[in-house]
Amino acid sequence: MAQRRLLTTLLFIQIFVALVCAQPAQAAGSGSLSGSVFVDGNGNFLAEPGESIVSGATVHVRSQANPLFELTVQTDDNGYFLLNNVPYGVYDVWAVAEEQTGVHLLTAEVAEVNAPVLLDVPVSDARDSAIWTQPRAIFLPMVANSR
Repeated sequence: MAQRRLLTTLLFIQIFVALVCAQPAQAAGSGSLSGSVFVDGNGNFLAEPGESIVSGATVHVRSQANPLFELTVQTDDNGYFLLNNVPYGVYDVWAVAEEQTGVHLLTAEVAEVNAPVLLDVPVSDARDSAIWTQPRAIFLPMVANSR
């Protein structure tokens, strides 16, 4: 009887540890994010004829699951960017460009093998327009860059 109680207790401990320590399943694979950065003159988040493409802008791609995982890429002379081998996941995407202070946060999901995600990322001059921008203050711990 004591042996059965011990086995039952050990079984419950194993189940408890498995449930508490289990990590969510991560899909293996990656895709790509590409697109352009443009000056959103009318604040509708859509790239339209007449709105300028921005070369030299920095596009930030930060994982929502792990905010310490962030990728950056510069737009080329034509205002386009490409990030390959982006792990599956959901990402916050924004761009920063000289003389453009408005930051617009987008969400992108990379979820299919080698499937490209195409984005037009807006920036704006928040001082000269009534475009909505979301001010964000975030605390990030200091982490040594291992690259």
